[in-house]
Amino acid sequence: MRALYVYYSRSGTTKKAAEMFARRTNAKSEEIKDGMDRKGISGYFKSAKEAFRKEIIPIEPMKLDPSQYEIVVIGSPIWAGTISSPVRSYLEKNKGKFKRVGFFCTMNGSENDKAAREVEMIVGKKLAVKTELNARDIKEGTISPRVECFIASMLTMPGF
Repeated sequence: MRALYVYYSRSGTTKKAAEMFARRTNAKSEEIKDGMDRKGISGYFKSAKEAFRKEIIPIEPMKLDPSQYEIVVIGSPIWAGTISSPVRSYLEKNKGKFKRVGFFCTMNGSENDKAAREVEMIVGKKLAVKTELNARDIKEGTISPRVECFIASMLTMPGF
């Protein structure tokens, strides 16, 4: 199998981006679930606190094995300037199973290379592809040149 997009999405924005990438690159996708209620302002602050503390939290079992894919692209919202706690938990649980890793993040603010560096540190590999996406563009359905570049990079990757 070629590519797998694994993502966590509190508000649906990262999910929308992951599903778009998966469709455009003819790949599979799977959502990380943690069973927590993260709705509303209290969920927002709870999520930010976990991310800031770099907490590892329980996540539901995943169906797809990342070791069966040439590349696993991780999608995460940016919480408190870093990756979400469910994504961190998934990476820690599976870090020895990745052949190649890609990363995209969704955010309301400006660029954040810190999250990509954190993913590299956890998995112990340099990212094969990465991009940052503005949540507003995703919600509006805007396909930016950044998205097209990311997809082109995936499609021209050796072994893809």
